[in-house]
Amino acid sequence: MVRRALLTKKARTDEKRIKRDTAEELAKSEKRVCFEMEDKTEAKACMDEAATLMEKEFDDNGIYDADDSSARKENKRKQAERSADREVLGEIYFTCIKEAEDATAKTACEEELKAKKEYVDIVDDEDAIKKKYRAKQLADPSASCDIADAKKCRAGAKKEVLEGGLEKREFASIKRLGEIKSAAETWALCKDAENDDATCHEQAGETYEMVSGAPESDYNDEVKEKVERLGAVILSGNETVLRKTKDLDFEIRVNGSCITDDAKTGNMTAKVLDAATAVDGKLGPAQYKGCRKVDGGAEYRSKVGGKNCTDAEREAAPPQIVSSIETDDEISALLVIADARRLSESGAVDEVYGAEAVEECGVDDAECGQSDVESASVSSDGDGGSGGGSDATSVSEACPAEALSKPLVALAAITFVLWPK
Repeated sequence: MVRRALLTKKARTDEKRIKRDTAEELAKSEKRVCFEMEDKTEAKACMDEAATLMEKEFDDNGIYDADDSSARKENKRKQAERSADREVLGEIYFTCIKEAEDATAKTACEEELKAKKEYVDIVDDEDAIKKKYRAKQLADPSASCDIADAKKCRAGAKKEVLEGGLEKREFASIKRLGEIKSAAETWALCKDAENDDATCHEQAGETYEMVSGAPESDYNDEVKEKVERLGAVILSGNETVLRKTKDLDFEIRVNGSCITDDAKTGNMTAKVLDAATAVDGKLGPAQYKGCRKVDGGAEYRSKVGGKNCTDAEREAAPPQIVSSIETDDEISALLVIADARRLSESGAVDEVYGAEAVEECGVDDAECGQSDVESASVSSDGDGGSGGGSDATSVSEACPAEALSKPLVALAAITFVLWPK
């Protein structure tokens, strides 16, 4: 207790982080040998032996705390094992993809991942393994970077995952997974170090800012709730799964600052919906999720509901919708800042991202990973990011998007829900 009292709150969290990272590295070093085996039976026997060795190594390397119960020790070991399994599988797959020269070779990479996933007991399917690994690739370099080099670190991580085979349109969705997960891990480590809630959200917010590049105000109540919810699962040692929410998630990045004109952001969201319904008439409604300033650009986010579509239809739609948005000059015109003093900051649409919306949840948390298109209340908060807004405003089918501008100009910080025309 005396030693704990002498350590600062941040130092206690960092001590827990070092132990966790050491545990995961020990687990990976034992598991890699097993994953190299071609025979499933031999590999599983190797994994069992590795688990036994890890128990001793964890004791020898001081991974466990003096007051850890047997159940807590087992949770820590299993959590390290699952993390190692996902990371080694991700390394195997993405090394294979980077070296693949044609479609046949890439198919072989997919088959290898599917086969080697059977060596271990994790709930993730192949798609979830890839997404979690990529999210970690994006988050880890940024979270551990010096503040002065943070922008460069984020750019380097992005380059790495894109070269590793990630479709560019999926980047924003995967990055947001990493933002929440890395902050949740910090929150869990902080709580494990017996710090108070305010301290743990402060530390988690710092991690979130480093990974996202967003301003402090973007770590708002909605983000905090997601971080604490996932952090509690991590702290307990339980498994997590990726759940598709049945929404489609779009982000339009513009070189410049966030506009605060609600009519323009509403019309932009209507344009996104137009692009979506042109691909599949069952998509909708759409909802504006706010803008945040990141690394010199403004990121405008919208979601489109897809609960009336099949899984296959939701998977097929985003590439076509992104292509349509990229060629829509009217969206660029809407997002230009009218203030002449700031026009030099503004420009055309830089990048467009779009993918199925996913959320990482506790395996037993049935409420997590639900659609939030009709219930959320997030709105544009200028350069500060996505702030809290009022209840969603519905617009009927009979009301064209263009008619939104006049009645909504006077409303501040409002969320738009737009139904297909």
